[in-house]
Amino acid sequence: MHQWFKNTFRWTDLALLIGFVIFVIFASYGQLYMYHQDPTDINLSLGVATLLFIAGLISYMLFIHGSCKKDGLPNKWATIIFIAVLAIGLISIHEAPNSFDFRDKATIVITDFSKVIFAFDFVMMMLFIYSALFIFSKRFKTYNFILFFSYLAYAFCLTVLIYSYITEFDRIINYFQVLFAYKEGSLTPAVSFIINSNSVGMVMLIGVLMAIVSHSIKPRWGHYPIAIFFYLNMSFTHCRGSLFLGTFAIIVFIFYRMIVSFKENKKRNTILLSVYSSLLIAAIVMVIVILALNGAFLPHLHHALSAITNTGTLNSRVEIYKISFAILEKGGWVIGKGFGPFNLILTYAVGPYTPYLVPAHNSFINILGNGGIVHLAAYIALLAYTVYINIKVFKKSPKIAFGLALSTLSYFIYTFIETIQYILYLYIFLLFVVYDIQKKNEAKLSEISQ
Repeated sequence: MHQWFKNTFRWTDLALLIGFVIFVIFASYGQLYMYHQDPTDINLSLGVATLLFIAGLISYMLFIHGSCKKDGLPNKWATIIFIAVLAIGLISIHEAPNSFDFRDKATIVITDFSKVIFAFDFVMMMLFIYSALFIFSKRFKTYNFILFFSYLAYAFCLTVLIYSYITEFDRIINYFQVLFAYKEGSLTPAVSFIINSNSVGMVMLIGVLMAIVSHSIKPRWGHYPIAIFFYLNMSFTHCRGSLFLGTFAIIVFIFYRMIVSFKENKKRNTILLSVYSSLLIAAIVMVIVILALNGAFLPHLHHALSAITNTGTLNSRVEIYKISFAILEKGGWVIGKGFGPFNLILTYAVGPYTPYLVPAHNSFINILGNGGIVHLAAYIALLAYTVYINIKVFKKSPKIAFGLALSTLSYFIYTFIETIQYILYLYIFLLFVVYDIQKKNEAKLSEISQ
């Protein structure tokens, strides 16, 4: 690993890291400034913000220049589309109304200073996505980088958990006691240092899916307990989307691995497939029976399943979708209301006391609101290109492609109930890494054969 790091690391990578840190500062500051009870407590003037932005911009440019000089220019069409999307996104922020009246809600005010912060945040975000997907992904010659990246992901997930265990131990114990009806009370999921419990659930899902990706790249039995560990820790977050997709991903991947390796050990895999299938059928039947009998059988599990299958948050999401479309009906279908201004309008339209910018809880609707049909078309085009890349990878390395495709699909499904397309970019990035590694290996084999 040390040799790999020594051969792969470049000093221009520090520039990418600096640019990303500045992007995170702007993203966090945008949240804090808008809904802090006393914005004057946050000491970031326009001058300081501008200096930070210039530093971040220079950092990204240094990284892009250094990488392109060594690895060649990125895809021409990707660059052209990126520049067009970036320009239209800045126009949409500039054209966002300074005041917006929504139904019987109070007038929503968007200051010019807010627009500047949102513009800085948007540019940093777009440059980071471009650098990762279309430049950084071309850097690697082996799959070791993905394994190394997995270790970083595990470390981050574990950090979130340890913080929760130490600072919210009583809340976690209380959560399980209430969930399984050992005591009366309300469910209070642990939030760690993340913005809410759903975000912690998404972090745990990253741990599960990175274990699946790691096992696809380099099969080791140890990846399974890692996946199960992070999956079990989802339970105290009450994040139903993560629980569903974690269950889906683990079950599909285990059965896939048993089937593709069937010829290698027929006796073992026959027994395992029989056991796994029986357990899965038994679990499904038990859930149906418990819910159907409405607590007459295994009341503790019924209490837990009722909490998990409750549709209250789904109804609230549908209401947010309606409000999002109502905002766009006042103009903004083509270029949106701006990255930041749209969510600011949405937050006050939903309720003025939310302590953070409200997302649309659907990536497609959120992108439509932020950047209009133009940005939505670019996003769908990227997803379509990812499917094409996955097909190309699958033809060469089915086992590797399946784990990445399953992880990408899981978060893609999640984008219909959460605004998390930025996490989806992580798995698209890893898929691009595999694709470029395969192209390099094919070119090397072609040179040898000649």
